[in-house]
Amino acid sequence: MINSLKTKIIKTIYSDNYKNPLFSLRFFLFILSKLYSTAVDLRIFLYKKSILKSYKSSAFIISIGNITAGGTGKTPMAVYLARFLTNKGLKPAIVMRGYKGRFEKTGGIACDGKNLKADFNNAGDEAVLLCSKLEGVPVLCGHNKKESVKKAEKEFKANVIIFDDGFSHLKLKRDLDLLLLDYKKPFGNFFTLPRGILREKKKNLKRADAIIYTRTENPQLSFNNTFFSFHHTEVDKIIPGLKSLENKKPFLFCGIGNNQSFYSSVQKFGFNVKSSLFFDDHHKYSTKDIKKIINKAKEDYCDCFLTTTKDYCRIKENNISFPFDLIVMDAEIKFYCNGFDNFLKKRLKQIE
Repeated sequence: MINSLKTKIIKTIYSDNYKNPLFSLRFFLFILSKLYSTAVDLRIFLYKKSILKSYKSSAFIISIGNITAGGTGKTPMAVYLARFLTNKGLKPAIVMRGYKGRFEKTGGIACDGKNLKADFNNAGDEAVLLCSKLEGVPVLCGHNKKESVKKAEKEFKANVIIFDDGFSHLKLKRDLDLLLLDYKKPFGNFFTLPRGILREKKKNLKRADAIIYTRTENPQLSFNNTFFSFHHTEVDKIIPGLKSLENKKPFLFCGIGNNQSFYSSVQKFGFNVKSSLFFDDHHKYSTKDIKKIINKAKEDYCDCFLTTTKDYCRIKENNISFPFDLIVMDAEIKFYCNGFDNFLKKRLKQIE
């Protein structure tokens, strides 16, 4: 019954039905969303009037965030930024929550820029993924972002801090606020949680210094600090290693913020996905889950497995023996023009 209600709520949140019939589930969630919006508005007002205080770091803070629940590409954007900053001769560090890792509560260093200091059980899958992709960039986790920022400044002498998922985290002042929106459905059904996917009202977009649309499918030119990006999908690794990907019949499994987007991207890449199984974002795979994945792949006559780098971070330490090859797909953010890079260069002049 609980799972059935959860399924109905999720379906309602992502529904395009704007009506809220009296005493229906949609009506109940609509009332809750009004209460939620009021609380969010009050909190923003208190920070705006400095009744609630924000911490100002000596480092240049770049926040990457979204205004909706679900994946918009924050992790690939953090990678893009970290590489850009490093190439400019700056010393970036990444501060993040470390969702579903032990460090989320205790705080901790996922990597020091040279060595991985924690697995995903401690730091969370996103932090481990960032560590594997970035050389020379420390990644710090913890619910207390202020302490993580202080540690990044003191221990790693970071002069730029990438603040992951920071748009609504007003306890920390930022020098540059980047807001990511999914191009296909940037605001969902325009309702706030839990009736829709908005964390805040659409009007709060004005707090952002720049808006970046992700997963755009056609070339777009930037305008008024609004930029358009796309996800470039590629094969990261194949375990133990296929000689050819031609005519393969993969079984796709993943648990990320936007599972359907990953499914669509690998179809466009050229894979003819035979069957699939989706899990919640940050899902920790159990032995039972892996057995279910393997059995379903065999039942549906698949001949390889297909997943994301983020999911691979959660299963690689379990020494799982898959009966077929496992193809791990990665995605990088790319822009249609150099407008965003020029925007960054201009904003970073004060610390060069």
